Amino acid sequence: MSILNYFIRVNEHAMLLEAMTAKLGLTAHLEDLPDHRNVMKRAGQRCLACSRPHDCADWLEDNHEPQQAPRFCRNRDLFSRMRDQMLTEDPAQNSL
Repeated sequence: MSILNYFIRVNEHAMLLEAMTAKLGLTAHLEDLPDHRNVMKRAGQRCLACSRPHDCADWLEDNHEPQQAPRFCRNRDLFSRMRDQMLTEDPAQNSL
């Protein structure tokens, strides 16, 4: 893989990760985490290791108000924990 292809792949996965957190309504909560940079770094590494970016892009396009990430998502557990934490901290979010 050329260096250019690597950076294209990194960019693609970064955009998918950002879209997934937004679609799940977790962006603001993620940014409020005490160690959000390291959390995002690890999430990005898991995302980059995923071999299903096209499935992810299709899922993001087809699911308008999902409650959780798709089963194949390498960050599904992280997103589930974040959502549970967010709902615990702000019960008004239970209507999501």
